[in-house]
Amino acid sequence: MDEIPYVNGAQEVIKTLKKHDIKVVLLSAGLSLLSERIERELRIDYSLANELIAKDDSLTGEVKVNVSLNNKVQALNHILQKFNVKPSECSAVGDDESLIPLFKKVALGIAFNPCSEEVEKNANVVVKSKDLRDILPHISK
Repeated sequence: MDEIPYVNGAQEVIKTLKKHDIKVVLLSAGLSLLSERIERELRIDYSLANELIAKDDSLTGEVKVNVSLNNKVQALNHILQKFNVKPSECSAVGDDESLIPLFKKVALGIAFNPCSEEVEKNANVVVKSKDLRDILPHISK
């Protein structure tokens, strides 16, 4: 897991957002092992992902599903409540179809290197770049 590189500019984007008192949250249908690493290393404010279940210090093969491809809006609602913010105060950044419902709910949906035309059509902004810092001009407080 430690060999998985960050997208170019990710650390700088998070530092910049936090410098402006903007909360940064990672919402992932992946595993919490990775999202917690990102939360810890990049000092984001919160992460929500799926958890591997262990019993007696061994993995059971089961997963506690907190975020699925079909429930990201419910997961977003959990985050909004946790931080006491409105959708109109939020942005979402992502690349795949599971973000489309979030793009429709938040004030600003940014498709970063979108995987399909459908994602592009549903985003407010499309950024095609090798550097995440290129989203910053589109985010304002």
